[in-house]
Parts: sequence; C-alpha cells; structure tokens
Amino acid sequence: MQNDKDKIDIALLIVLITGVSYGMAFFYEYSYQGYYKLPIVFIDLNITTLTRSLSYTLLAALVIFSILNTIVYFISFKLKIDTLWKRVTILVFLISILIFGAFKLGEFKASTKEEYMILKLKEELFVVVTSYSGNLIIAPLDIKTETMSPEFQAIEIKSMKDTQIITFENGLNVKELKSSKELKKEQLN
Repeated sequence: MQNDKDKIDIALLIVLITGVSYGMAFFYEYSYQGYYKLPIVFIDLNITTLTRSLSYTLLAALVIFSILNTIVYFISFKLKIDTLWKRVTILVFLISILIFGAFKLGEFKASTKEEYMILKLKEELFVVVTSYSGNLIIAPLDIKTETMSPEFQAIEIKSMKDTQIITFENGLNVKELKSSKELKKEQLN
C-alpha cells in the first residue's frame, strides 16, 4: 500500500515532466522558427509538438539522469553530501541540459533541413515554413539562389494548389531581416 508521501512525489514528478516538456517544446520551436526569422507569435504548442517533446524528454532524461546520478553519487560519497541536496542538484542540472539541448536541436534541425514544400501562387514560388492554427505560413522563394525572404503570409491549407516537395542539397538560405533604414528608403522611392 502506498503512503501519502509517495503519492505527492508521483504527482510532483508528473507536473515536473509536463512542465519540462512544455519548456523543451517551446525552446525547440523558438530556435527552429528563429532560424527562419519567424516572430514568436507563430509558436504553436499543440499535441504533435508536445508529444515529440515528451518522448525526447523521457529518453534524454533517462540517459542524462543515469550519468549524472553516477557522477553525483561518487562526488557525494567522497564529500558526504546529503540525499536531498543530491536530488536537487541532479534535477536542476538535468532540466538545464534538457532545455538547452532542445534549443540547440531546434536550430540544428532548421539549418540542416533539406526537404521543403514549395507552392506556386500567381506565378511566384513560395516555401512552406510551418503551420499555425490550421494555416500554412509561407515565404517568397528565390529558387536561383535557394533563398527565402522573411516576408510571411498565412494561407489556408485547403487553398493550396500546385505544391511539390523539393530537396535543397545544402539546405535553404534565409535572407536577413530588413532594417528600418532600408524600409524608409523603400518608402521614399
């Protein structure tokens, strides 16, 4: 029979895993979309992103926890550190590694992505960057230089026509954002 202390620990663990999964999903999406210069408003934490994050969280947490637990055990054995301090140290370090890992993984995945959905609208090519609230977020594509411009539009998924998946062997380049000076020059001309 479980006592109340065990129930609190399990409830706390579930809350902690959920919170870390949300954090990992957010930082992964933040850095992934940051590569494309998408504003933070387009981060959509849905069941797909959270499920992916939760599976990565559990797998990485098990591996990292095992390594950290072994290291901290040997350090605390020599220094005679109490058990609560060991748990807190391992937990804080583990969460930090998981969040940082998710951030770096998002940026890496975006920079090495090779397959993109391309669509043609009014004789102009667009690349699908992500989806958000049932819409696709698209950006103009210069196929000659394999570069997209961070000038985003949202279109309904059902209005897609003339789409195909294209492979970019060296990934897709992203133009830098315009400065306010450039915008002023454009407005004056």
